Amino acid sequence: MGVLRNLNSFWIVVIFLIFSGCKKDGSDSSSDGSVSSLVNIPIGADEIIDTANAARLEFEQTLIDWDTIRQGENFDATFRFVNRGNRPALISAVRASCGCTATEYSSDPIPPGGSSDIKVTFNSYGREGYQKKSINVIGNTFPPRTLLYLQGFVEK
Repeated sequence: MGVLRNLNSFWIVVIFLIFSGCKKDGSDSSSDGSVSSLVNIPIGADEIIDTANAARLEFEQTLIDWDTIRQGENFDATFRFVNRGNRPALISAVRASCGCTATEYSSDPIPPGGSSDIKVTFNSYGREGYQKKSINVIGNTFPPRTLLYLQGFVEK
């Protein structure tokens, strides 16, 4: 009987901790300046996304063509953008479609009107012919994903 009582007490404490950790204090988290308030797109449970208050990345170009390079050469490119939205933009991930493409970007918030860039390096070693690589930019933006492309020809 003692073990059963201890087990019941354990679950009561666990349930109490879960519910006390979920308590809402009534403050508006969208204006507290915390990283968590930046990450979420402003949306209510039953609302359509308020795109006027979302971060919005506007890229100078979404496709860069390197024309022709020799196999084994690297091609470096920079995708520049401006945050045209009304809240800071946070890029959470930049994923290339191939291991032959490396990316570099800042994880710092980009304020409204601020600019930044994504540096990309394509390694043509082992590649030949026409190549088109995509780079998926994911963040707290609207739309939440932006596709960028590198393309060109690799000759032997």
